[in-house]
Amino acid sequence: MSFFTPLEPEPPQERMQAPPTPIWLRPPADEIPVAVPVARRLARVPGAALHLKRIDAHRDGIVVVLRLDIRLEDDLSPERRAEIEALLDPRRHRPGAERGFRLGVTTAQGSAEQNGMDGRGIVRRMSGQPPQPPQLTIVDGGGSGTSDHWTSKVGAWLWPLPAEGDVTLHYVSDAVGIPEGSTRIDGEPLREAARGVVRVWGDSSP
Repeated sequence: MSFFTPLEPEPPQERMQAPPTPIWLRPPADEIPVAVPVARRLARVPGAALHLKRIDAHRDGIVVVLRLDIRLEDDLSPERRAEIEALLDPRRHRPGAERGFRLGVTTAQGSAEQNGMDGRGIVRRMSGQPPQPPQLTIVDGGGSGTSDHWTSKVGAWLWPLPAEGDVTLHYVSDAVGIPEGSTRIDGEPLREAARGVVRVWGDSSP
């Protein structure tokens, strides 16, 4: 016989289901995207380099994946070395360089600058009202490295998938010293790749 008085059974808990994330804010979690190889250098300045790594095509949009590298180099000017050292300082918020990294797109539907989950994004999430396309939202990021070299990744979700034409990607980073520039991405391979997307929990065919 147990010393302790039997506990009363807990009443059944109602399972709370979070509302689904609208398609214009984030790619579906139940899709295996198709990677489109578009690796290219976008910018190279003393102590920093920006590259387009790839594009992950989904049925209703694409994720543009970029890589930003910052490192100390032997031939940096004293002023530039001080800037790079400040960006690499572990006592600072290292993703601070990413906060100064801006992206934009131009498609056949129009143009858009990046947005995160700001006030407007939250309102759109709660209301469920689709915004005016196109929309570009930062959905992924992070970095790693040492006191001499730091690598960051940025992923931006473009919705919707461009039905026609190409995509022009615009970029600039005053914090890192990367000047404003742009690159054109052929839209046809993106649409072709989107037709090969597989659902995780649904049918196995595209």
